[in-house]
Amino acid sequence: MASRDREAALLRSWKPRLIEVLGADPDLILQHVDSRCLLTLPEYRSLKSTRDPSEKTRDLLDRMIDKGGPATSSFLEILQLPDVLESFPKLEELGREAKRRTTKKRKVEAVNTIEDPSVQDKRNGRSSADRVQQQSSVSSSDPCSKHKGCQLVTEQQLMRLSGMVGREWKQVGRQLLGIPTHKLEHFEEENPRSRTERVFAMLLYWRTREGEGATASKLHQRLTAEGSPIHPQPLTFLLEPS
Repeated sequence: MASRDREAALLRSWKPRLIEVLGADPDLILQHVDSRCLLTLPEYRSLKSTRDPSEKTRDLLDRMIDKGGPATSSFLEILQLPDVLESFPKLEELGREAKRRTTKKRKVEAVNTIEDPSVQDKRNGRSSADRVQQQSSVSSSDPCSKHKGCQLVTEQQLMRLSGMVGREWKQVGRQLLGIPTHKLEHFEEENPRSRTERVFAMLLYWRTREGEGATASKLHQRLTAEGSPIHPQPLTFLLEPS
């Protein structure tokens, strides 16, 4: 939760510069935001109808800051996409600044939290041998230590998956991913000519909603559940190293 608060605070601190930079072509950013379903349909239409570029950019930033959580994280990811950086080169400078801040903060936190393991053992009333045994047990029982599917699902994986979902995509969304009907209708309305793009938008929405829980293995589990219209064999790539 603290990291998400920091992201919103970071975006707020960037706001004046982002208005200046993104104001050159706010519609590009708006389309990326809409593709990830970070806005409701009324919010999207309202922003789309705004004619003044600076006002459109300002209102979009305000909405992303207010939403917080996964929406803010996803918006920051958008700002570092290759095509976005190509259109707005000044964003690279902001990205480097954010990395410097994060690195510096992590170093300070690390210095403040370092403690001799033997001191921890005495405080917790255990021996060093117990600690080593516990660490070994945790490592061996953690499925993510052996399973690459525990990584967050990538956009490349979602795009590949989008081509595998057929005409039953709405059933997949409702039954397996728990996506409301009005959202599915929104995806269809925004992508009337391409089923692949509808499915991609749907999967992006699921990833944004799940946040840190949007792992490839979790998505595989959902899509191969009983009653799924998708054949499980082609989905094994979700469990492979990305």
